[in-house]
Amino acid sequence: MDDAKRTAGLKLLSAKVHVHIKRVVKFSGDEPMYRLETDVGAVDLCDVRGLIGQAKLRNSIAACTGLYLPNFKQKTWSKYAAMLLNVCEDVDRGLDATKG
Repeated sequence: MDDAKRTAGLKLLSAKVHVHIKRVVKFSGDEPMYRLETDVGAVDLCDVRGLIGQAKLRNSIAACTGLYLPNFKQKTWSKYAAMLLNVCEDVDRGLDATKG
């Protein structure tokens, strides 16, 4: 995804979830790790379930930033979860992050 589309996606997501999301990072490897960066701090989300699981993401954001994510209907959340995956910036952790 190019920077303009990523920026537009982050802006839309931020408006929908009421938290300014500056960046979503995917650290490569056999078991990718995720981080969501906001204006008030970074939220380490562990695996993909922490990024796209509504309850897990809401709890992680609240614990790390003190911000409360609204609860969305599943159909709506599915769209936002797909957007979160699409705006990820890939960061290579190198060979140490792979089993092979």
